[in-house]
Amino acid sequence: MTSLGFGPVYIKNGKHKGRIGYFDDLHTEKKIEKAVVIFGHPLLTYNHDVISFDCLEAINSHNLLKRIDYLWRVIYLKSENNKHISDTKKITYLEEINYIHSLLSDRMFDAMFKHEQNEINVFLSHSSDDKNFVKSLAVDLKHYGISVWLDEWEIDIGESIPTKVAEGIENCQFLALILSEKSVQSKWVENEWQAKYWEELQNGKIHLLPILIEDCEIPRLLKHKKYANFINGYDNALEELVKSIKRLSNIS
Repeated sequence: MTSLGFGPVYIKNGKHKGRIGYFDDLHTEKKIEKAVVIFGHPLLTYNHDVISFDCLEAINSHNLLKRIDYLWRVIYLKSENNKHISDTKKITYLEEINYIHSLLSDRMFDAMFKHEQNEINVFLSHSSDDKNFVKSLAVDLKHYGISVWLDEWEIDIGESIPTKVAEGIENCQFLALILSEKSVQSKWVENEWQAKYWEELQNGKIHLLPILIEDCEIPRLLKHKKYANFINGYDNALEELVKSIKRLSNIS
């Protein structure tokens, strides 16, 4: 049996490629175990199929958002490709949308409000233009036990933004710099990452983690660093980033 546990799954290939489901049970076929996957909330729908484990992987916020965007376009935007969708299939898609919304809400709540002692703490330095990507990354890092400092989660109305940002940078173990065309032009972002860069030089420990999300001019001081490359694929880059953070923190 696969190491994948019961619960939400992403279907990465096969006839259901791209769908989000719930791994509910095991099915044995010719002595080979397969997964019974429900396409919707397990308490609200019976729509399911039996799927090979090599078609499944753990979910992340990126494939949840990608799937829900696709479903909304298919259901509500008229085109030659989707105008003949049956009412039964539309209901199935709506059930899947409802399930994805519940997953996103739960993951967002955990990322914002649930904190454990001794969690790794990562400050996310970014341009506001990259907010959608950053929020997805923040939620996914939290899923792997990595706490994040994100401005809109940490700064309340009336508080001093520079003061809170300075506190966040000072108290974080790592600063993850989101590299994009907008962020490399931002003086605010530059001030954030340079504060951690000089701390890194002083104590000889790695604190600054570059994350590339689109082609851009990488700052001269960072060109020697290996970066997490999300341009070539979100899933693999996320896995590599999480492993690096935990290894640098001496957490297995």
